[in-house]
Amino acid sequence: MEDYDAGPHVGPPNEPQDRAVYHDESSLGDDQLDAFGTSGENSGKVLHVDREHRHGKRHDAAASTTSAATSRRKPGSAKPILPRRQSTSLALRAVTTQPGGRFDSFNTLPSGADGGDLVARLVLHAHHQVYSNFFVGEAAETSVLPYTKHALHHEHAYWGAAWFSATSRRWLAGGSLQHTPQEMFFYSKSLESLRRALDDSSLATHESTISTILHLSFPPYLPLIDRSIPCPRQSNFKTWNLLHLATGLNVAEEHMIGLATIVRLLGGVHNIKSAQIRRSVCFQGIHFSGRHLRAPLFPFASLHPIEHLVQGNRLLRFQTGFEYTQSSTPQIRGTGFHDVTFPETPSDSPQPSVVWGYLADMTSISDDYASGGSIIRYASLILDQMQLTQHSLLSLPPAADLNNQYKQEKEELQDIAQEDNVSGPSTSQLRFELQLQIYEVTRLAAICYANCVTYPTDYSTFPRMRLARRLLLELQKLNDTTDILVQLTTQEIRLVFWATVLGAIMAVGHETEREAFVTLVGRAAADANVSSWLEAKEIMESFLWHAQTGDADALKLWIEVQNTVGRRSVRRQPSLPTRGLGTRLAKG
Repeated sequence: MEDYDAGPHVGPPNEPQDRAVYHDESSLGDDQLDAFGTSGENSGKVLHVDREHRHGKRHDAAASTTSAATSRRKPGSAKPILPRRQSTSLALRAVTTQPGGRFDSFNTLPSGADGGDLVARLVLHAHHQVYSNFFVGEAAETSVLPYTKHALHHEHAYWGAAWFSATSRRWLAGGSLQHTPQEMFFYSKSLESLRRALDDSSLATHESTISTILHLSFPPYLPLIDRSIPCPRQSNFKTWNLLHLATGLNVAEEHMIGLATIVRLLGGVHNIKSAQIRRSVCFQGIHFSGRHLRAPLFPFASLHPIEHLVQGNRLLRFQTGFEYTQSSTPQIRGTGFHDVTFPETPSDSPQPSVVWGYLADMTSISDDYASGGSIIRYASLILDQMQLTQHSLLSLPPAADLNNQYKQEKEELQDIAQEDNVSGPSTSQLRFELQLQIYEVTRLAAICYANCVTYPTDYSTFPRMRLARRLLLELQKLNDTTDILVQLTTQEIRLVFWATVLGAIMAVGHETEREAFVTLVGRAAADANVSSWLEAKEIMESFLWHAQTGDADALKLWIEVQNTVGRRSVRRQPSLPTRGLGTRLAKG
């Protein structure tokens, strides 16, 4: 059977004068939602389409809309791509490999660095694999899923894929944030057909229904914007919110819970036949869990065997044609964790030292990409590594959960102590409690780091300040409870300094939290005997650090700390705020 015409889905957007003018849909009422074609009298006008679409015939109405819109382009604008018959897979591949310029895809990097490019390409690559399964004639190019020629072609899947294709192309090209009538047409049709699918018990758990929800709820990309704005803007078109309003759901969380319900009806993620869809479901579960700082919603799923991922970039160095950009930083990255003892986690959770190693590997991958290396050739494998890293990080249990197990052991130790007429807590008990505090500080700081470097997430959905405040609270508790009975080692003090710097960067734009972090950074610097930015950077690089992303913000922080110390030294001595911890280091 012949391929579908890719023109209406991947063609260029209409010019600004033809675009819709909605900017912030969070305040839309029912009458305004009607304009989106989701309800009311206007829905019939927007949603009118010949039923031939359902049977796989050419979409002449959509094609003519695109032709008419692109013919009214401004003088000097790019030549429009007229609808033509071509492979949908090849068309979208051109979108994912040839973006229009470098930008921070998720609009999250505090200094405007463009390391997020890697994430944009990888995620689009994954969705391209799912997208190509919706079109008859593409099965030969999809070696993983030859059966999809018949299994995944449903109306709601088609419109969901068309929406994703049209919007992702424009976002990658750095076009206007307003949506075109063509895109609104695709979006409205996908909602209409998805509602019908959810009402049908035989279609509700179909893989194409799952994929449609994934495409509609996928967070959009934003081009580079004015970095002088303290808090990054939210996405112009809040797809999640509109989806829930149009389908009768109230909040985004209910949508993911509904998806989890569908997966449960299937018997688990492993019962989804499509490997690409399993990976996309896992990705959305990670994104959802990251917004709530909780364990992943779904088990980890990937296209590649797990044993191919655990060594990360070290495995890729031996791949034919891989030219790794050597530098001194990857040799020391992550070594700072080696001399710090962390509590053991349950058998069903990854061990902390393994997760820190994953983060170091992903940082090296991003560093190679930013340095012009050839690592992007392994996009599919790198995407699985990226998801494994974040999935493992979020799977680390909070210290409070580990403390419950410790309390049981502590009660047993107390019973033994009473039998031996030993009073008071032992040094080993106090040491373990301190290890739990250091573990929690490291876990939260690692999530901060991942949000900026290895797994950039849109600040409109990521709880940046909630995370910064939790880290601040843990650092203050650690500062208050450390006493002469239990001493921090030299490496633990350096680790606290690293975590405090990351928390201060995460608190940019929030004056109260930022000031508190600046004070703590000054204290941690004194404890670690750090007197210059070069010494501070050496400590940061020994744990987890990406210079392209973090240097500018860290240098601003260091100057702010020095200015604060200078003002305090005028009022009183000494030159750096200390709490005497640096004089109580354990030897070795």
